[in-house]
Amino acid sequence: MSVEDGATPSRSFRLTISFRGMNMSIVDRRSLVMPAPISDAIRGYEGQSGFWYELHNATGETIYRRVMHNPLSSHVEEHTIEPTVTSRRHPVGERAGTFMLLVPEDAAAASLVLFSSPPDAAAVAQPARKVAEFALGSGDGTG
Repeated sequence: MSVEDGATPSRSFRLTISFRGMNMSIVDRRSLVMPAPISDAIRGYEGQSGFWYELHNATGETIYRRVMHNPLSSHVEEHTIEPTVTSRRHPVGERAGTFMLLVPEDAAAASLVLFSSPPDAAAVAQPARKVAEFALGSGDGTG
């Protein structure tokens, strides 16, 4: 589909999330004329570690899920050229920043839910749990 052939192109929202520690808020929401990335599996990932975000419908059912690098991590990795050490982890001071998510613009989406393994380097392999949930209203993305 394209604008030139008269069809309605796929749309998505770019959500900008600000965080300090584990306190998060959606600070910007932009509608884009572009498709969101294809959803990762929406079933069968219980007990997995990592970071992902989901869109839920009004009944709490997952309708979209995307796995990504953990923006809330408490460490950074340094990759080396040393033959005996391929990478090292260094702790980060206070975790704060922003990150962006791309989600489909879907009228059925009622909430955005973020899941993460514990951010500490020693616990990154533990199962992810819900760390934030945002109602997706028609306004600014915070409900």
